Amino acid sequence: MDPLTVLEVAQAYVAAGLSVIPVKPDGSKAPAWDLLPREEDPQLGRTRPVWKPFQRRLPTAQELEAWFAPGRCGIAVVCGAVSGNLEVIDFESVELFDRWEASLRQTGSPLLGALPVVETPRPGRHVYYRLPLPPAGSRKLARRQPTAQERADRPRLLSVVLIETKGEAGYVLAPGSPAACHPSGQLYRHLGGPPLTAIPLLTEGSLP
Repeated sequence: MDPLTVLEVAQAYVAAGLSVIPVKPDGSKAPAWDLLPREEDPQLGRTRPVWKPFQRRLPTAQELEAWFAPGRCGIAVVCGAVSGNLEVIDFESVELFDRWEASLRQTGSPLLGALPVVETPRPGRHVYYRLPLPPAGSRKLARRQPTAQERADRPRLLSVVLIETKGEAGYVLAPGSPAACHPSGQLYRHLGGPPLTAIPLLTEGSLP
């Protein structure tokens, strides 16, 4: 069977209650601003493109067609209330994810194998779940000191985020996105657990 097109993947996400936006195919992981609606900005005195409307509503069939039918743009899943109280844990390395997974195994957590896990190009991991209430904005869960080279490249860099959550007003790139959407030229792949079209709702007793 032929793989799904970018449009078909985006349509499946939206049908499952996930809001999505288009992402530039240039490795920046930034929204495809030229395709997004424009709103008046009083400070600039002109209109500017925005993706904020999709933090409140799902895109229409016509918008999905315009964004993804050409097959160039990537798919970003919008977190927060609009996507059924979606939150995503972003692990910047496989080692960190493996340590988290090992802790679940040691405690006999019901979360083990129950949540969608996506392999990111870094390589890292994204873990998806829904909460009973809308999640807060993104939270930094673990950091490290920057290396000397990182300080030289980015003098204002105070720390490097290792693990964070993506919640309200955040988004993550998702499987179905072309390889050009990540600076590495690698793909986002579903690795384990249920598909992103069947993200489970967690009870308070099972929160990660």
